[in-house]
Amino acid sequence: MSLRFSRTIVVSGLLALICLQASGSDGKRDTGSALAEKFYERAITALQNAPPDITAGIRCLKEAVRLDPQFARAYFRLGTAYHQAHLYHQYSFRDYGLGVPDGKHPSEEEEALKQALQADPNFALAYVALGELQITDFSDAELTRRSFDAARRMFSRAIEIDPACSSAYRSLAHSYLFQGMDEDYLEQFRKGAAIDPHILFETNELDEFAYNHNRLDEVIEIYRAAIALNPNIPDAWWHLSRVYSHGRNYASAIAAVQEAIRIEPNSFRNHYELAYLYLSYGDRPRAQGEYLYLKQLAESESDATCRLVSSMLVEQLRNRVDGLPE
Repeated sequence: MSLRFSRTIVVSGLLALICLQASGSDGKRDTGSALAEKFYERAITALQNAPPDITAGIRCLKEAVRLDPQFARAYFRLGTAYHQAHLYHQYSFRDYGLGVPDGKHPSEEEEALKQALQADPNFALAYVALGELQITDFSDAELTRRSFDAARRMFSRAIEIDPACSSAYRSLAHSYLFQGMDEDYLEQFRKGAAIDPHILFETNELDEFAYNHNRLDEVIEIYRAAIALNPNIPDAWWHLSRVYSHGRNYASAIAAVQEAIRIEPNSFRNHYELAYLYLSYGDRPRAQGEYLYLKQLAESESDATCRLVSSMLVEQLRNRVDGLPE
């Protein structure tokens, strides 16, 4: 996978996460009509459906801002909805009558976010989303240092407005990662995690960074600090377990994932991780016990698709367990 392609995936994922934050964002609710609010609420429902109805969401948001030209949250959500359209490919921008320039990102997305800031100049998340656009590579054009500098100005402005805006620290961290500035990357994650530990666990990226850059000890320290703030985040223990596993410290990895299981006793993911750790540790009896429990979890899954996927994973695990000596 090319650096450019992987960068696009990471930033697109971050913008998708900002989409999820949008409905509870800190943008001011201006004095527009109740009807505009109703269209906004319809849009949020459409965009949060599974799968999301992005076309309906965009139409409702455009109507909301038509009714209330100062509706900052609606403009912001419209900008992130345009981005969702890219991710889900639910319609062609040109077929929908939207222009797509030759640059890095659709003009409608940037314009909507700028309108959000015009309505509310202190809308921190809008600055974060605009900054992400600066380093989202939708074309073959290479990013320049100026792109990263512009993005960092946006992220820094968001932090200046709202020092508790953890997503701004997360985005600032990624801007350093893309340029190979590892120390700055880790430092921004430390700062953001001190505000909201959950930003560490939205993807597996920090785990992979620890392994690929041989920074296991620093990432373990960051995860441990997050756990000290809140020891009841199962994702924190699960990710800590993965980093220990990368370093072949299987005893510590097992202890960490067992903490995740303490918090989420019936989590398929946690028990599956534990089973493979037992396999790596050469503990066949315990691996077999986890296999049997996972088989029960898979059979009790109510969703047919999840049940099928879980069963396939359990079958793979059975083959591995059977391959261990008695």
